[in-house]
Amino acid sequence: MTPGAVTFPPAGDDPDGADRLFEQLDGRPETYRNYALEYFETTIDVAAISRVYRHEPLSVELLSALNPELSLADIAADLNEIGYPGRTCHGTDR
Repeated sequence: MTPGAVTFPPAGDDPDGADRLFEQLDGRPETYRNYALEYFETTIDVAAISRVYRHEPLSVELLSALNPELSLADIAADLNEIGYPGRTCHGTDR
């Protein structure tokens, strides 16, 4: 075998598991909602997920619809790291 070459198992339609791993990232908010229900055991409003998919600025109201236990201050560093549009913990636009 050549170094770096991938050898797939002989059976199955998804031999390396990539399809299963990335299936929730198909661009459909409903798919992510179903994933969140299964993985996080919580229901998220599909309208809120749709707003994130459209990259709408993350407001207190939107964050609360996604996870009422978090504040913008809690995730400010994460938002800055990924460049997601939103408001800083001081309420100003970024």
